[in-house]
Amino acid sequence: QEVSGFCLVDDEFPLIYLNNTNTKTRQVFTLHHELAHLLLKVSTITVVDDSYMDSLAPKDKRIERFCNALAAEILVPSSDFSAQVANLTTFDEDTVECLADRYRVSRETVLRRLLDTHLVSQKYYREKVSEWNKQTPKKGAGGNYYLTQATYLGEAYLRLVFGKLYQGRLTHSQAAEHLGVKTKNLAGLEEVVLGKGLSA
Repeated sequence: QEVSGFCLVDDEFPLIYLNNTNTKTRQVFTLHHELAHLLLKVSTITVVDDSYMDSLAPKDKRIERFCNALAAEILVPSSDFSAQVANLTTFDEDTVECLADRYRVSRETVLRRLLDTHLVSQKYYREKVSEWNKQTPKKGAGGNYYLTQATYLGEAYLRLVFGKLYQGRLTHSQAAEHLGVKTKNLAGLEEVVLGKGLSA
């Protein structure tokens, strides 16, 4: 729950992982933050609470600030943001939410922009972010587990793994390990691959 995402630097196959239990707006920011790390060729883990930055070595702190700044600039361009806040006198939660809606980003991203431009205090920023991080997101209806897993894994990869299973080159437990599921869930995924579960 504490991790927003991470990246692993590799010349051929660099990797970005996003925690899909986070809100979509946080995932989008994390994606751009991790991309900045890959461009700098620095593997990292990003946690939800950015107060950890205070304990970093100066070089690491500069890297984290740069990655945050690049992600913010891509998602909330400074020229447009400056124009939007030019005539505002207060930056309460309603104002932050309106700006977040405009840019389709998290409230924290907007508040960070306000902090970086000295329009809100560090104390106010920390208090609001801490408050928002404690809020429990609303649970949805759930959805179909097998279709969700198939979407994440991709049809080509599923067909490859099941093909090896049918050829006897993988055991059921090995196939389940490759797919990141329990062995008992293979049958449900197989139905999706064969097209039987697509209307579920």
